[in-house]
Amino acid sequence: MASAHGRLGQHVLAVLDVVLRVPSIFIIDAIFNSYSDPGTGWTGTAGRALIRALGVLVSSVVLVLSQKSLFKFYTLFAAVLLGAASVLINYYSTSHIDFYSAYNRAALGFRLLPRSGATLWLGLALLQLLLGLGYVALLNVQSFCAALLVLDIMAPLWGLMLELPPQVRQALALASGAILAAHVAINLLWKLKWFYYSCRYVYLLLRHMYRIYGLQLLLEDTWKRIRFPDILRVFWLTRMTAQAVILVYVVRVVRSESGLQLGWDLFWDLTSNLIISGCDSTLTVLGMSAVISSLAHYLGLSILAFIGSTEEEDKRLGFVAPVLFFILALQTGLSGLDPEERLIRLSRNMCLLLTAILHFIHGMTDPVLMSLSASHVSSVRRHVPVLLVSLVLFALPVLLSYVLWHHYVLNTWLFAVTAFCVELCLKVLVSLTVYALFMIDGFYNVLWEKLDDYVYYVRSTGNIVEFVFGVRMTDPVLMSLSASHVSSVRRHVPVLLVSLVLFALPVLLSYVLWHHYVLNTWLFAVTAFCVELCLKVLVSLTVYALFMIDGFYNVLWEKLDDYVYYVRSTGNVVEFVFGVIMFGNGAYTMMFESGSKIRACMMCLHAYFNIYLQAKNGWKTFINRRTAVKKINSLPEVKGATLREIEDVCAICYQEFAASARITPCHHYFHALCLRKWLYIQDTCPMCHQHVYIEDDGHERAAFSNNNGYAAPGQERAEFEGEEGGADVGGAAGGAEPENELLEDNDSIEYDGEEWGTQPGVTLAEEEYINDDTDSN
Repeated sequence: MASAHGRLGQHVLAVLDVVLRVPSIFIIDAIFNSYSDPGTGWTGTAGRALIRALGVLVSSVVLVLSQKSLFKFYTLFAAVLLGAASVLINYYSTSHIDFYSAYNRAALGFRLLPRSGATLWLGLALLQLLLGLGYVALLNVQSFCAALLVLDIMAPLWGLMLELPPQVRQALALASGAILAAHVAINLLWKLKWFYYSCRYVYLLLRHMYRIYGLQLLLEDTWKRIRFPDILRVFWLTRMTAQAVILVYVVRVVRSESGLQLGWDLFWDLTSNLIISGCDSTLTVLGMSAVISSLAHYLGLSILAFIGSTEEEDKRLGFVAPVLFFILALQTGLSGLDPEERLIRLSRNMCLLLTAILHFIHGMTDPVLMSLSASHVSSVRRHVPVLLVSLVLFALPVLLSYVLWHHYVLNTWLFAVTAFCVELCLKVLVSLTVYALFMIDGFYNVLWEKLDDYVYYVRSTGNIVEFVFGVRMTDPVLMSLSASHVSSVRRHVPVLLVSLVLFALPVLLSYVLWHHYVLNTWLFAVTAFCVELCLKVLVSLTVYALFMIDGFYNVLWEKLDDYVYYVRSTGNVVEFVFGVIMFGNGAYTMMFESGSKIRACMMCLHAYFNIYLQAKNGWKTFINRRTAVKKINSLPEVKGATLREIEDVCAICYQEFAASARITPCHHYFHALCLRKWLYIQDTCPMCHQHVYIEDDGHERAAFSNNNGYAAPGQERAEFEGEEGGADVGGAAGGAEPENELLEDNDSIEYDGEEWGTQPGVTLAEEEYINDDTDSN
């Protein structure tokens, strides 16, 4: 029973945590969608921009607060609201209520309590008492101060009851409000200390996580901690519900005044207006994506339960569908379009999303079909659900294509949707055909020798169709063929033909465009993409040729890895340069042609993924290679007769030593190229896992031997222990070297320990604030 109550309490806290973060999204959305008058001068524009930035910053900080800090913030905010309400009631009651008139009517025509007599005084006193008790309870004020504050709030009512002069009553109300405002200001100033310590703790935590895990994991952790998808769903559904209520109220008012008749046209207009307003900003598009994520997730789970599949990988539909929808919305600039055009574009995006979801569902059903047919399951109840889903996957694309072709003219969007539908239908036919072949094989007890051939022919036909529709990627196939030294010409020719087509088509496209259009940002972008594609194809073909040359000779080509690295690095540098050029082209387009928030968001994503991360990874690879080469060059090299006396092979590639070998401090032999590739990953010996690169070697060494434990004649231990005397002199330092080395390899540990430990500048009060005002969430 206690565990059930605990789970219920956790669910309630989770719901409150999501609900209390939603107002921040509403404020940010309102700020981004607010209209600014450009005719007020640069001072007014700068002031509004500053207020907007401050509002977005404060809302963002509240959005990412921890759960306990969020509850404290709203507690303080609610107390301030209660205090402000009590001050306004006192001011209104002392300045605007006439206690000698008969009645008061509100805006909606409801008759309120009489203004004269004890009834109104008691009502106001009860209301002010509740507000005062709520104020002192939320701020956790001590009992004596709480009583004084409640008396201060109710003091203007005593002036009304005693019928003091109006000036005295107004002065009493102002004094009461001033005292309450001073108390609120003191509490806020006191809370600034808690706010400072909380912000400092959050800053240290974020910096620590960024240094260890990186920006991506930091964002993922924050995304999960604050339940951002749930916040977006609540925001979008609340916004749509509020707009629906307003539209229904307006329709009722118009109907009562003009006698408007309700019908399907009016219902469609209302629905269209709701859909259009549901994607009019970037945040609403994110909210719609979150709702689509929930729908797709439960649709995927329902289909998995219906067909009897338990694959975990098939539960990713709730992630694939919203990502695809958001990418389509960004590419088409959905939120920046006119309302009518936005509805058309949204419907087109939904058609593309539907075809992608159907493709994903086919990927869920195909393995179940194959397993049922190959294992010869005789239960009809297991076969019927999968076959029904397959038939639906065949019928829906046909129906969708029929409807679209009867209502729209041919364009690129319709062609793409039709191509996806045809491809899906062919995939379903291939799966059902293979399923039928396996079922026929299971029906007979005789071995069907041609079964494998028939399955291969059917699958090959499906693969050819996928290739025609542009699903296959040529670069991985090229690399696998060249690296595995496949000698079949029939395997190489198709991939090479596709690569040549991928090289020729961009050249032809650029030639045609440059002869029919003048230079502009669009033509520049298309040309840049075409040149980048041609260079990528050249890089792939060059690496392919290098691997083929390596496979033609039986001798180890030690420089192959260097040549491949140089070619790929050249391609990556060119791709990085084109990324920077495209970023400049997009910035020029946004500033002087068609700027929008969607384009700015896409430019930020492009700058992070295609420029920053690519440069960071390239530099990291360069540093790793340079470090590995430095370590390899520091190791002794064995050649000639001494190498032939070893009679051993490289423990990494199992090839004999033809020209030379490198010896590690633990006395194991490797090819320099093989050991360098190993050192890219870790700095230990592949055989015994000792450190390969040690500058001051004063430790005990293993017995001098090769990979098989055989000592090579003519070589002495003194070659590796020439500095033994120096090590004896500094024995104390040598004994402490492993600890120092670990500290050097993990230099962030000591630094972070200073930050998170008890520092001289951190007082006990600060630690108490940090412990009290932060939680594990």
